[in-house]
Amino acid sequence: MKVYSVLLSVPYEGEDLLGVFGSREEAVEFVRLQEGFQRGWYGDYGVVESELGQPIDFHAMVDWIESPST
Repeated sequence: MKVYSVLLSVPYEGEDLLGVFGSREEAVEFVRLQEGFQRGWYGDYGVVESELGQPIDFHAMVDWIESPST
């Protein structure tokens, strides 16, 4: 089963898993609703497609989403 994980990477602080969704569209919409994303605060938001239960490589697999303020 494919899932779409939303990730946040903050320089010098690390990475966080913010949520897991059943479709890429839902995951991207979740990112766009985040206040930090809308305001362009520090940190990068991304989406990863993977099989449920498989590990995620933050540096190779992430489709980073560009903030509207950049």
